[in-house]
Amino acid sequence: MNLWLWIGLPMLLLLGIFLNAIKDMKQLEKQLPKYRDKIREVKDDEDEDWPQTRVNKPVSPSDDKQRPAP
Repeated sequence: MNLWLWIGLPMLLLLGIFLNAIKDMKQLEKQLPKYRDKIREVKDDEDEDWPQTRVNKPVSPSDDKQRPAP
């Protein structure tokens, strides 16, 4: 009996979480057409506006040996 509690209760918890997520997803799908006119398209090239903050640091000590000194 104790083994069934250790196995069954967590399984019921996971099943409840999974079913609740499916129910919420279906509810959101019903509400989405109401707000479709408020959704704006995001362009992919907006990321190019961000500043480039790349730092040229060696990842490993072997990379430091392969890179020529400035």
